[in-house]
Amino acid sequence: MAKYEFITETSQVSGSVIYYTKQDGIYIDGSLSHDKDKAYNRFINLSCGVKNEPIIEVTETRYSITQ
Repeated sequence: MAKYEFITETSQVSGSVIYYTKQDGIYIDGSLSHDKDKAYNRFINLSCGVKNEPIIEVTETRYSITQ
């Protein structure tokens, strides 16, 4: 069973706060935010099994007659 943790990290120098998720003690890429609500929603989704993979779509394709 995986353990998910919602982390609040406060800089002692600047006082800025960031939030992110760890799975089994390892930071999950893409979970970081300065907005607590956004980061918490990511935490909930990740802990419920929602994949943290981006959706990639080809927006436009062009071909050139020269190489």
